[in-house]
Amino acid sequence: TWTFHQNVNYTYLNLDLRNAYAIAMVDERQASRGLTYRDGFAQNWATDNRLVGEWQWEDIENTLLLGFDYRRANTRRHDADLSPYNSTQYQFINTPIDIFNPVYGNYTLNDDQLSYHRSGRHQNGYYIQNQIKYDDRLIFLLGGRYDQSKSRTQNEIMGIDSRTDDSKFTKSAGVIYLFDNGVSPYISYAESFLPIADYDASGRQYKPTMGKQTEVGVKTLRMGLTAMLQLPFSI
Repeated sequence: TWTFHQNVNYTYLNLDLRNAYAIAMVDERQASRGLTYRDGFAQNWATDNRLVGEWQWEDIENTLLLGFDYRRANTRRHDADLSPYNSTQYQFINTPIDIFNPVYGNYTLNDDQLSYHRSGRHQNGYYIQNQIKYDDRLIFLLGGRYDQSKSRTQNEIMGIDSRTDDSKFTKSAGVIYLFDNGVSPYISYAESFLPIADYDASGRQYKPTMGKQTEVGVKTLRMGLTAMLQLPFSI
């Protein structure tokens, strides 16, 4: 038999942050200050579509999963991080504050003190996973996934407008044996791939993060108590 499943998720985050903070004492009464400014939004939309097929032949149960997912993320923001360390660069007048008799005021940022960031990412994922269960004891799992991602990052102040096009095939596999006493030893292997739509301090686009993990462990379920011993090895 075949069944179809679909999940759709949408999130929107609006950020409006103004923060002044003390950095270091100038003398016994006065402290230098910094200013953090954030104004922007983040928008994410994702959909996951799965087709699941299940059938049985004698002592063998097979579950096949075919899927496609799509993700889209957009961010836009104006921000500034002003302090005595970059006051000359951003023409920031940093007046110390008397911590015993503080006098607060308002500081208005100029356009040339703000950085404008804009990023977007589109990602398609195609995946397949097959699980075979033999005699209600031995379970094999094998899967693969292929991702395609396009990202764009802009910063008007730094003059950055970078585009990246990444793709990667990742694999996963595992096996577990179910004993009558509730003890189940297992071993699994998985790979990961995550594109990043951002850049470092020098304006270079970040490379996607990739990882590999091998895990060996024992699961037990006895008298309603669940316990697990793991020996993971990650790269």
